[in-house]
Amino acid sequence: MTTRTRLLLAALSLTAAALVLWGCSQTTPSEPLGPTAPDGIVVAGTVTDTDGRRAAGAVIAAEPLTAGLAAAVAAHRDPESALAAKAATASAVSDADGRFVVSGLDAGRWLLTTSLRNHQGDSRQLLVAASVGTTFVDIQLTPTGTLTGIATLENAAQHHGTVVYVEGTSYLAVTDGNGAYAMTDVPVGAWNVRAFHAGWLDDTTTGALTTAGEVDTLPDLFLPLASNIAPVVDGIDVTVAAAGQSTQFTVQAHDDDGTVVHYEWDFQDDGVWDADSATSGNASFIYTATGPVTAKLRITDDDGAVGLAAVTFDVPAVAFQGVFVAVTGDDGGAGTADDPLLTINAAIGLAAQQGAADVWIAAGDYVEDVTIVNGISLHGGRTGAFWDRDPLLHSRVTGASQGHGAVGVSASTLVEGMEFTAGNATGFGQASVAMTLLSCSPNLVFDDCIFQAGQGSVGRSGTHGNPGAAGTIGGSGAPGSCDALVFAPGGNGGSGGLPGGSGGAGGQENQNGQ
Repeated sequence: MTTRTRLLLAALSLTAAALVLWGCSQTTPSEPLGPTAPDGIVVAGTVTDTDGRRAAGAVIAAEPLTAGLAAAVAAHRDPESALAAKAATASAVSDADGRFVVSGLDAGRWLLTTSLRNHQGDSRQLLVAASVGTTFVDIQLTPTGTLTGIATLENAAQHHGTVVYVEGTSYLAVTDGNGAYAMTDVPVGAWNVRAFHAGWLDDTTTGALTTAGEVDTLPDLFLPLASNIAPVVDGIDVTVAAAGQSTQFTVQAHDDDGTVVHYEWDFQDDGVWDADSATSGNASFIYTATGPVTAKLRITDDDGAVGLAAVTFDVPAVAFQGVFVAVTGDDGGAGTADDPLLTINAAIGLAAQQGAADVWIAAGDYVEDVTIVNGISLHGGRTGAFWDRDPLLHSRVTGASQGHGAVGVSASTLVEGMEFTAGNATGFGQASVAMTLLSCSPNLVFDDCIFQAGQGSVGRSGTHGNPGAAGTIGGSGAPGSCDALVFAPGGNGGSGGLPGGSGGAGGQENQNGQ
């Protein structure tokens, strides 16, 4: 019988005859108690055990319920309440065939409680209707017994404090100084029993109960001192991300005399284990607030030993480290995400001074000549409070016709999300070049960048050629047709590489028409 059932029976104030019958050890079933009230509605039924055997001598008690509160409970809380006045119960005892009759009940909801020595009790709510003369209820009780034995500790003078329990249940007992224990009210059946004591290794055995009231003495349990070496966390690598983004944890751990079989993470050190795995401690977590945090790791080996480690770091407002540039910035600023600089060259200079490897550039238009520096990467097209990359946007920087370039870049340097635009050339015969690279290695990488050159300028005018050679002398003109003409026109001059000379003199009129 459970403690709960015993307390409830005491509160029910059963008749003296019922209490004597419940507490005695006689084996001959008595006749069932007569109804405690001659009139009213009747509840009747049969009590059996889990094997279907009729259970004699079971005490069945009924008490009224109001708003889910039993009358006996109401009487304890407020003896003057109206519900407390109904605390008197109707009761009966099952006969040799397990049958019972409880009468004298009013219509309404009742708490029906059944108890029998060496059996688990039964408690249920029952709705009694005025229109039904008899309400039938069949009750099944589970027989129980006791598991007892001795559990001792290696090298211990006193053996008290060992917890012995039935695996997978809440049935347990604690040993005394001699290691003795007794688990009562254990249901019939076959059970696995385990003994646990901090600092010692567990021991197990089995037991079985087949009949009500049976006592099974189990084989002795012996708990050896724990000599297991606890597992060790060798290292935790953290890739910190901004608030709202995923922070990554990478774990290295080992166990000298076994295997790590369980990894558990408390990412915020608040006592709540947020993640666990049987295979790896690698995990991720999204922090929603900025500032310092402590993440705790617990590992367990195959013998139950535990290793602990913790790592502390700051969750930033943005995930990126380096110098920041925005069209709304100021070159007198700190170059941080919330206080960016105005120009890219100023940011490159500050990054070199601080030993930073990255310059983060907000999307927008900049006017300057950019010189890429060895080992300092430029990340353009950044937007929002977290400076995320927007693949549809670039940071456009417009310079002179040949203003953008890099010389001698050999270290790993990434330029991404940038648009380099060169102005139109102005000098005679000059070209417009978007980016000029001299003596740079393949470690300089351009990714998702746009290059736009301007117009080249016109060339200078050419010089005049040398004077041409004189033409040949023209031949004599033909005789004139008019005696009035003194001179006839001469023929055309000869053609040379340069403009021809003038024509020869015309023939002279001889005044006779020939």
